[in-house]
Amino acid sequence: MNRRIEHQLNVLDAALEKLEQSLKGYTAEQLNRKPAPNEWSAMQVVNHVLLSESGSLGYLRKKLSNPGAIKKAGFGSAFRTWLLNLTQKVTLVKFKAPSYINEDHLPPVSEPEAVFKQWHALRREIRTFMEAQPDEVFAKEAFRHPRAGRITLLQMLLFFEAHFNRHVRQIKRALR
Repeated sequence: MNRRIEHQLNVLDAALEKLEQSLKGYTAEQLNRKPAPNEWSAMQVVNHVLLSESGSLGYLRKKLSNPGAIKKAGFGSAFRTWLLNLTQKVTLVKFKAPSYINEDHLPPVSEPEAVFKQWHALRREIRTFMEAQPDEVFAKEAFRHPRAGRITLLQMLLFFEAHFNRHVRQIKRALR
């Protein structure tokens, strides 16, 4: 597997483990309580990020069934990724979640242990999927982000990290 991809997967897995450990001190009730009527609970945020990554893997499985039709990445995808990841760091910039991962698709209550078990399994699937890809795929715009457009697999994983970190801050706010 591409070394940079493997490194980024390791970064994501370590962050997930750290989040899971940090939430073990809370009860399921605390994790499922909404801080305000129009805000998500900590577990809804966790489920949102999980659904986002799951949907991304589903997209990749379909898109990479014909990798020859995908164009090679250039400066544009790098710039769009940089801009996208910058927006994830700036708390003043808010995006409405895409309809397939918005509150309508988030369970109002979920069991933390089961959700994290599912997330770890998904991360193993993503790793297995990446390991199976030929090297030339990593230089192509294989993923389509809803806002940034087409980006590479590494850029997608870098976005996963920025998205994850943004929502970790949201989880912490929800638990205050």
